[in-house]
Amino acid sequence: MQRQLSLHVHSVRYLIKWLIVALVLGMTGALTVYVYQGAIDLLNRLTDTQQFTYLMPALGGLLIGLTLLRLEPEAHGEGVPGYLKCVNRNAGEISPRTTSVYLLASILTLGLWGSGGYVGPMTMVGCGTASALLRATGPALRLISFRSNDYRIGVICGAAACLGALFHAPIGGGLFAVEILYISSIEYSAALPAIFSSLFGAQFHRYLLGSQQPLLRFEEVNFTAGQFAPVLATTLLVTLAGLIFVHSYRQFGRLAAHAVHDTRWRPCLGGLACGLVAMIVGREVLGPGQALVGLLHTHTPGTVSAATLAALAAGKLLSTVSTVGAGGSGGLTLPVIIIGGLLGRLCAVGIFDAGDTSLAGVCMVAGVAGMLASVLNVPIASIVLCIELFGDGAAIPAILGSLVAFSITRPEVVYDYTYQETAATARYDQRYPTRRSD
Repeated sequence: MQRQLSLHVHSVRYLIKWLIVALVLGMTGALTVYVYQGAIDLLNRLTDTQQFTYLMPALGGLLIGLTLLRLEPEAHGEGVPGYLKCVNRNAGEISPRTTSVYLLASILTLGLWGSGGYVGPMTMVGCGTASALLRATGPALRLISFRSNDYRIGVICGAAACLGALFHAPIGGGLFAVEILYISSIEYSAALPAIFSSLFGAQFHRYLLGSQQPLLRFEEVNFTAGQFAPVLATTLLVTLAGLIFVHSYRQFGRLAAHAVHDTRWRPCLGGLACGLVAMIVGREVLGPGQALVGLLHTHTPGTVSAATLAALAAGKLLSTVSTVGAGGSGGLTLPVIIIGGLLGRLCAVGIFDAGDTSLAGVCMVAGVAGMLASVLNVPIASIVLCIELFGDGAAIPAILGSLVAFSITRPEVVYDYTYQETAATARYDQRYPTRRSD
């Protein structure tokens, strides 16, 4: 009886500890996302000129290379690799200078119309902000039994808070921050604190936005049995697109490294390639992609031709892999969502009955879930995200799209998981020291 009471007391203390940490980090993450998106929107408005917009990505890459990368050579690229390194190798430690310089580099990359998303940079900045905040308040945290090995979960919570604020999907944002850490497992001990942080981040960001609508807000969908074939076709299409995305991202990175040996000049090269793609396809592929997200907000088919949808999807893929693959500080997640949605609508418009209004939304769900799972290695988080973004009726197309695409593309991952084996082995040895020889 006394042992059971002691376990209950420990559980209550654990819950209180992570609720307090999640509340603080949720507020910090929501404010960080709000300021970050506001700064990018302001730069977009100031540099939105018909004559020179296509040159802006190269200008942004040049400014980053000549200034910020001199201060912090690691402040470039997608962001999630830095998060993986911080959590899986450095036990939650990351330099505040790296975090702040990377934040500025990302604002310049996306604000000057480089193609990329918010999620990668905010994952990195969220974990860096949490690392600095938790270590600065270490003495106070000891009052709630915050131990040294809790810092690692704390930085996961910092990333999850920013993801919750971006997605407005509390469960999906928390799972995303946990699932992306490892290539073939989920750290459940970090899932509960991460979901708490994502929840508070989403709620505080809603308060900051006021009457404004979040970026990712879609009409609800309802799947019917007759839509199984279009969903399967969409899944196979985005699976192929996911493989192309991963290989293109790697190849452009290698090409940039071969063409320009000095890493400080590579973002400029990527910006030039991004601007060239936009000149051919259209300026909609530039920047974070608000114009393309707006195109996905309606399920009405027939408003955009199949050829236009295919061109925009291909253009967004090429502009993103050129910007981020060459070292520009942007993310992959939002472009992947956009590409998946565009390909889903392409299937509804170009292959199946374009007059079925609900079909476009269902195919979009399968496309988004399939692209997220195949490119980013997050099958569970992609299912939950789609259900939170598209409604309960999205469950079946999200499950089919995610699991089928993930099963086919599983050997191919866009991130380097070099650090995850060491971290996973260390956790296993701590929990089961007698099984080390198994």
